[in-house]
Order: sequence, then C-alpha cells, then structure tokens
Amino acid sequence: MLAQDLGQGFTLSAARAAEDSMFRTGVTELLGIRYPILLGGMTMNGNGELAAAVSNGGGLGVVAAN
Repeated sequence: MLAQDLGQGFTLSAARAAEDSMFRTGVTELLGIRYPILLGGMTMNGNGELAAAVSNGGGLGVVAAN
C-alpha cells in the first residue's frame, strides 16, 4: 500500500497501524475482528442486514433465533 502524506510527518499507513494497535484486545484477537464491538441478537429489532453491517464494519454481528 502506498503511504499517503497526512501532513506533520504522518502517513495514512502509520495512522492505520496506530489505530489497529489501539483496538487490539483479547476479544479482538480471540474473535478475529478489528474493533471490540459486539452486536447481541435482538429478536424483534435485529436482522441479517444489521448484523452484516456490524460485521462489515469490523465488529461481530449476531442474528437472534426467534
């Protein structure tokens, strides 16, 4: 990946590396997710679309069983 200059000596790749290490926890390592965000199943309100959005965003989306 090319490093994009963000000014003040920062690059996009350095900023992403710092962000990734900031959110590295036991939960993210165990579940293989980027952010420690977990969506619990919500029987009446949650659906596959919401779970997919959370998962695509780097969290763990869960669909509830009715």
